[in-house]
Amino acid sequence: MMDILITIISFLFMLSFLVLIHELGHFFVARFLGIEVLELGLGFPPKFKSLNRHGIEYSLNLIPFGGFVRLKGESDPGLPGGFASKRLRDRFLVIFAGPLMNFILAWVIFSGLSLYLQDIKSADLVIESVVVNSPAEMAGLQPGDRLVLINNVKIDTLDDLTELVNDSERYPLSVSINRQGKSMDLTLIPRDKSSKDEGKIGVKLKLENVETRSIPVWKAPYVGLKWGISNTSLIFNEIKNMINGDSKPDISGPLGIAQVTGEAVEAGLLPFLYLVGILSLNLGILNLLPIPSLDGGRLPFLFLEFIRRGKKIPPQMEATVHFVGFIILLSLIFIVTVGVDIPRLLNKD
Repeated sequence: MMDILITIISFLFMLSFLVLIHELGHFFVARFLGIEVLELGLGFPPKFKSLNRHGIEYSLNLIPFGGFVRLKGESDPGLPGGFASKRLRDRFLVIFAGPLMNFILAWVIFSGLSLYLQDIKSADLVIESVVVNSPAEMAGLQPGDRLVLINNVKIDTLDDLTELVNDSERYPLSVSINRQGKSMDLTLIPRDKSSKDEGKIGVKLKLENVETRSIPVWKAPYVGLKWGISNTSLIFNEIKNMINGDSKPDISGPLGIAQVTGEAVEAGLLPFLYLVGILSLNLGILNLLPIPSLDGGRLPFLFLEFIRRGKKIPPQMEATVHFVGFIILLSLIFIVTVGVDIPRLLNKD
């Protein structure tokens, strides 16, 4: 019972924190641009508590899954000092500020975490197993082979290998290996698409003779940015594979995310913080997708206004699209929760 309580508290705290950071982006940029902010709300109504400071209402609401910034004149360009009356550029900045804050938060978390981890300076990459009918098997690679060079470039880390393989889709790679003390040269042609379980070449690797080093403080922002870019690439690859039908969507609703949060809390502070960074990155990307009712759903209307040389889409039409999108989004969350999260929890060993 205590574990469930800790999971719920941790999940709600993490979700509220991520949403608050996101909404503060909208809040501060709107105020900086002279747009009057009427309310900053955490959660969705009905209201639980609220207070008014300098003409702005700060509210805590009972439905904890979300948040909002209510701006003056969001749909009425005739109101001076309102959102809709501002230039297209200013409205874009206000909309983009929310996802940007999530990206910045992820970068800060990843940068901080990198200081507590050991960076692999060098290691021997040894093939542990080779997948049948894979590019690696067709090239003649065997378990126990040590990867030394690829295209005459020394391989010291898994990142080195991944970068060279990704840069050479369907093009031959010259692979130099060490097999039982003897040097050999082979030719390998990676797949054009990465298999979820086998990668692009079809090997399972292990590291031997690992040499590590602490990451210096000055390098942490660079490492954090690198982690962010790498995880962003993985997210977009997953989206692309889902669209192409190359993989089944691995999605979770609130219950699924709560379960993962509980597991991260049990694993310790660093895994929990890493999860916060990953979810912040996901939240930023999700909010930039052209989904009605989310930030990204507003961007196509700004684009249409731009190509129509400032002629706005009727506010009632845009509001209707966002309302319908919001209903669809809630429906999808319900479907994922009932159809995916609950069966997954019930089938958990």
